Amino acid sequence: MLEKETLDPSLRVELLKLIDPREAIRVAEENKEYTLIIQYYIEMKDYDKAKVYINKAIEENLRTEVFHILSKYKNFILQDRELSNKIVRYLLDIGDILSLLKFYGNIDDDLKDLYAEKILESGYEFYFAEFLDVICQRKPEKVKEFLLKSVESMINRGSREYDYVAFMLTNAKKCMSKKDFNELLDEIEIKHYKKRKLIEKLSVLRD
Repeated sequence: MLEKETLDPSLRVELLKLIDPREAIRVAEENKEYTLIIQYYIEMKDYDKAKVYINKAIEENLRTEVFHILSKYKNFILQDRELSNKIVRYLLDIGDILSLLKFYGNIDDDLKDLYAEKILESGYEFYFAEFLDVICQRKPEKVKEFLLKSVESMINRGSREYDYVAFMLTNAKKCMSKKDFNELLDEIEIKHYKKRKLIEKLSVLRD
């Protein structure tokens, strides 16, 4: 099989790993198949070399390869704060704030603050509930602003989103004062007073 010129590079590397690991790594490097090299070194418990190739994928901006690595080796990356920080900086640079969420628990505080700022700037129309915890932790003074924008976007998509609006506000209630939360409900209800189903769902959230 290895003699076939048309053999897929990934399969060639997998076969070479069985008979000539050094050649397997050379072929994988030549084809930028860093995920396969990382897998090999993790199997050999040579974790430092595995990290070298994660860094190479980032530094060479091999976006597809980076996302394969993030998908397959998330738990491995999360064991290393420095590597997690590097991954997060890369994701911030390319504007992928959703994938970044997986690594939020193991990054430096300055990056957590920067992440919260990027969320607020993003205008993201989905995954508001996932981002809410970050805003509550890092930018509590911006929670109300974030919620008003988020809720407005959801309400505009129709009544099918009202349950999600109520769910998100329930989560937000945990990180807001009673006064601020009730004022937030007031603003929403005044603007959408004709939406009876929505008002009913919001009324039960008041203390």
